[in-house]
Amino acid sequence: MITTNGTGTSKLLIVNLAISDLLLTTFNIPMNIVRFVSRDWPFGSLICTMMPFIQSVSAYCSAWTMMIIAFERYRK
Repeated sequence: MITTNGTGTSKLLIVNLAISDLLLTTFNIPMNIVRFVSRDWPFGSLICTMMPFIQSVSAYCSAWTMMIIAFERYRK
């Protein structure tokens, strides 16, 4: 998948960015809507403890991937 001219690296980084953004969107938006609308947390204690971790990891992954893409483009 990674070629010598760098296009494979760019594709891999774009896929990584897409996955992290989808993960952030699918977990962050619905859970925050429920949290703001409902007085109770209906998803259980496991999801309650995992949500900040999932949100943080996907946000950091997205930010770092964009930074690496910028460095790759600057380098060319």
